Amino acid sequence: MSVHVSERTPTPVPLRFLELAASIDEAATRAAANTIPKSYRFVLGVQMADAGNELAEYADLSQEFYPSSALAAFERKKCYSQAIARAKTLKRIMRKAVRLGIAPADRFERLLSDIGEFVDCARGLKKGVKVKGIESAEDAIRWHKAQIEALDALESGDVAPC
Repeated sequence: MSVHVSERTPTPVPLRFLELAASIDEAATRAAANTIPKSYRFVLGVQMADAGNELAEYADLSQEFYPSSALAAFERKKCYSQAIARAKTLKRIMRKAVRLGIAPADRFERLLSDIGEFVDCARGLKKGVKVKGIESAEDAIRWHKAQIEALDALESGDVAPC
């Protein structure tokens, strides 16, 4: 008896996402310090190091939001989007350094491949964010409507003050 398992792309693992973020941060800092000449270090090197640092910060921050509510799920997705944006910024800065002839392209090959894997992983994780627990978007809307009604009742004087 054989069991057929359909082939599919596995869900990205958050641990790999965090490992890639840390490795990109370290590599970007190393590249900014060693690959970019001193005359351009303030102009491009600092931007590279900052983009790598922010990428790692957003990756870490995304893990702080457990998607137990619609708002937390939204915040986690927002962190993934910000991390992707920082990865693209880092790529743009490296391409600019190569285009201007400041740094050789072969110095950035490994970092660029890591950034590509990071972006793919972040997009996969972003798609997989679902609200876990009892609260859904409809529950949050109902709760907020009830709060608005309670405030309206206070404003109209229908409720006696405590």
